[in-house]
Amino acid sequence: MTAGFDLASRAALLGLSPRAFVRLAQSDPRIVGDAATATTHATRRLRAWIDAGQPDVAPSSIAFHGCDEVRAILVATLASIPAPARWLATHVTWFEIGRGDRVGYMTTFDPRRSIVGDAPHVIVIAGRMADEALPSVIAHELGHALHRSWQSPIADADIAFAAPLTEIEFDARVLAAFEGDCDAAARLLFRGEHLANETAKLWGHPCGAHQCPDAIRLRIFRERMDGVADRAAQIGRQVDIDLEQRAVATIVTTPNQNLRARIT
Repeated sequence: MTAGFDLASRAALLGLSPRAFVRLAQSDPRIVGDAATATTHATRRLRAWIDAGQPDVAPSSIAFHGCDEVRAILVATLASIPAPARWLATHVTWFEIGRGDRVGYMTTFDPRRSIVGDAPHVIVIAGRMADEALPSVIAHELGHALHRSWQSPIADADIAFAAPLTEIEFDARVLAAFEGDCDAAARLLFRGEHLANETAKLWGHPCGAHQCPDAIRLRIFRERMDGVADRAAQIGRQVDIDLEQRAVATIVTTPNQNLRARIT
């Protein structure tokens, strides 16, 4: 998002003077790297960290539910990433499942875990993965949280989805928003994965052999779009009829953000 901006413009987006921006960049260049500031949502979370006084939080202060082995890997991974990303991680509720004798969890969200104005974040780690694979997975998923749409709880209350969407229904609505253009819809979904990969790489945790190469991942998304084409066409026909119904209109465009804008 900030790539190509001059120094003064990048500083202004973060509420900093050019001199303060340079000091921040010198303290850890990864903080203002292109991948970490590629979306308005990431820049907004970075500014929230700055406004909070640029805290350098302890990674052990995370909210984590899972086995001790994975917790140790998570804490070590968070200790290696930039301070703003580590701060964001403390606003996430983390779960691990698949290792040890735990088969499930039930807990409640602590609203104090959310950045003011942002929606709660949840990340689930597959504990069955090898230890050496987990740091890049952790960084990748936190990259998703960094770039996820900034969602005001008040605004979300006005959207009122009738029920959570299944993956198939979500994919169908994405495709409907692109009027059946499978290639464009696949690139949109792929862009989020690629950006999370690039962010993890910037933080020092590039994706390993256990994760899909970009070309394969893009093909998978394209095949997913083919699989929901009939449902997307049905949704598209409904839009003109139900356009004034807020729930239908926002399902097609996603909360607070038009899908078409996200591909640019």
